[in-house]
Amino acid sequence: MPLCVCMAKHESTQVSPAYLGFGRHVPLSGNFYSSTATPNDFAVKNNLFWAQEMSMLPELYAEVKERLHQAYETNAKQYNLRKRPLQFAFGDIVWNRTYVLSDASKNFFKKFAPKYLACKVTRVISPLVYELEDLHGQPLGRWHIKDLKPNSCTFDDYSS
Repeated sequence: MPLCVCMAKHESTQVSPAYLGFGRHVPLSGNFYSSTATPNDFAVKNNLFWAQEMSMLPELYAEVKERLHQAYETNAKQYNLRKRPLQFAFGDIVWNRTYVLSDASKNFFKKFAPKYLACKVTRVISPLVYELEDLHGQPLGRWHIKDLKPNSCTFDDYSS
């Protein structure tokens, strides 16, 4: 199975990984290596062909590098389609995703709970992690930016 993977042409590079790594196509059968190699097998013609193949490898590497970059750009465009750059500062009001569980003994159902709660950023840990507190001053811990949404209202709207 690993040989099949190494011999298959890659979609982005258009050559096999074995050819990129070894500079030649790996034989599929052991019959390629004969036990009786004669001096005539390594003629000048074969050496010139081999030298020509090796001289084309740097061009191939540059072409593969460009193709991989193009594939990266295509995939990044698709991946970032619904991503938006967000950054919050100290004191910003944000909406924090709630993670609650239903509790039948208390007649509490998750689907009726609010999906987001208004919170205030108390500390910026990194561009992706923020320390939050609710609007009453209770600390909520550290939250990743994927769980936060920007708020369009001002703090005065919540304090009244």
